[in-house]
Amino acid sequence: MEKHMTEVTSTSDVIKDLLKEITTSYLLITADTQSKGRGTYNKYWYSEPGGLYFSLAYKLDSFKDIQIENITVRIAKIVKEIIYTESQHKTEIEWPNDIILNNKKCAGILVENCIINKNKFQIIGIGININQQTFPEEIKHAATSLFIESNKKYDIDIIKIKLKKEILKMYAQYPIK
Repeated sequence: MEKHMTEVTSTSDVIKDLLKEITTSYLLITADTQSKGRGTYNKYWYSEPGGLYFSLAYKLDSFKDIQIENITVRIAKIVKEIIYTESQHKTEIEWPNDIILNNKKCAGILVENCIINKNKFQIIGIGININQQTFPEEIKHAATSLFIESNKKYDIDIIKIKLKKEILKMYAQYPIK
């Protein structure tokens, strides 16, 4: 199941609320903006229009032997590859959850395990700076977007579709039981 929203507090918050009401093997929530987007250690993620704000919840049988760090690195590699495929920008993974482009952050990943109505889910939150043209003064030294680096607009939906496909493929190839 998938749902796109214009504005949310955070895609991860919305996904947790929706999972209280429905049962599904996976749920994808995307938004144009987030008012309280967050990363690791609850750090604020600037989430204005032009980025991809994406949370995917995947139902698991068990959390046994799950290593969030391993999943985070796998997701980081997927994000890095999609950015390269779409833009030809070479990025680096700043362990474990940031994607760096020209020494600035262009994407972040947050993986959480949660139990909702006795169901176990892994929630993968991803923010990618794609078409933003500016950032607030306090973060412009540390943040960039694909547009800023290339002066080219990208199709956010294509990146979203590829990201969803590759994450679901990852779970199919590396079942977590």
